[in-house]
Amino acid sequence: MCYPKVEGGLGFRSLHDVSKAFFAKLWWIFKTTTSSLWASFMWNKYCKKMHPTVAKGQGSLSFWFDNWTKQGALWYVE
Repeated sequence: MCYPKVEGGLGFRSLHDVSKAFFAKLWWIFKTTTSSLWASFMWNKYCKKMHPTVAKGQGSLSFWFDNWTKQGALWYVE
């Protein structure tokens, strides 16, 4: 589907490539912009004590076992 039409595809852009470009753009904004509200929020939330390239995410999430719906974990909801 992602091949050009002349090569037999439908001409869609690869979602993997689009997401990589989007995250590269966000990283660039985060590193170069000091007036961005989003960059300020992310810096204060994740990078107060260390450089952003060595900062780790806080906590872990489990799609199936965390209580997202207030009805219990998804693996248990009938």
